[in-house]
Amino acid sequence: MLYYSEIMKRIIAYLSVATLTLIVGLYTFLALTNDTGRFWRKLSGIKVTSNGKVIPEARFYQHGLDGTGLIYLGENRGWYIWRGGQSLGSCNTIVYIPLPGYIYVKDCDGKFCPCVEMGTAKIEIEPQVTMGRNSLEFNSIHRERIRLSW
Repeated sequence: MLYYSEIMKRIIAYLSVATLTLIVGLYTFLALTNDTGRFWRKLSGIKVTSNGKVIPEARFYQHGLDGTGLIYLGENRGWYIWRGGQSLGSCNTIVYIPLPGYIYVKDCDGKFCPCVEMGTAKIEIEPQVTMGRNSLEFNSIHRERIRLSW
């Protein structure tokens, strides 16, 4: 007859194996697929500055292989979406769950995000996107010149 502590140890072991299997499966899926759905991969090594000063809380996330980028500039500066070229949008608050190396964004995938294209009637500020060899620059809605370099 098994004692209570032995039963609990077995339950914990089974739950640990199941959780580990799910995590490994999720990361394998994200590594092998081109369409990651609502998961965005965090790119490290990107330096983000505002008018020449580093923004330490800034992050850059990429969706799949389509090149769409989700840019977080911090709580006061907000979210932006860059779809390549001159296309830049300012986003509403993004609801997300952080994961190691990724974020899961509830309302945003590679095709739709709650964002408005800059330079239109809704957001009249022209982003003036400039692409360099290893950089991206644009004007934020707070009239700051933001530069991402990698």
